[in-house]
Amino acid sequence: MASDDESTNSPDANDCYRVLALEGDAAAMNNLGVSYEKGRGVAKDAGKAVECYASAIAMGNACAMFNLGRMFEEGCGVEKSAGKAAELYASAAALGNTDAMVNLGHMLDNGIGMAPDNKRACELYLMAAEKQNHAAMFNLAMMYLNGRGTAMNPEKADFWLCKAAAAGLPEARYFSSVAQRHAGSDSDAGGRLLH
Repeated sequence: MASDDESTNSPDANDCYRVLALEGDAAAMNNLGVSYEKGRGVAKDAGKAVECYASAIAMGNACAMFNLGRMFEEGCGVEKSAGKAAELYASAAALGNTDAMVNLGHMLDNGIGMAPDNKRACELYLMAAEKQNHAAMFNLAMMYLNGRGTAMNPEKADFWLCKAAAAGLPEARYFSSVAQRHAGSDSDAGGRLLH
């Protein structure tokens, strides 16, 4: 997914994105937006990134919805708006974007820009975790571990922590041992959610 790619683009790659974007390739338009946002092969320009993402969104690109949602959440190149971020994340999540599911879940779980809805957050984490999103696996485990949005279930917490740890998520390795120590305890094992 282009939103998480930390590689650098050459100016030639961006020229290819421009050509493909002019031909109506939404993924290329999104990738060009990433280049402008991150300064890959072009000067950093949040305004141009927003324009590219908006164009890709008009073509139905879920990655661009996620990327622009993140920009609204952070106030990068646009006025900060949790409501607009949540709206874009919801649209991207409806198209199957697991990163958007995680970010929308985080907002719902913490009442950022909307009323808290831990149950819906847990549902979003589960959908994304089942599609192999590592942050979702960890967040879902924390929900089970603390009984937030679902019944407390140390076994399910451990299951998702083990899956996230096996995928290489360092936080999961640490909290897997915490979950085992807190099994059957009423105490809150803590843990910040990822997004």
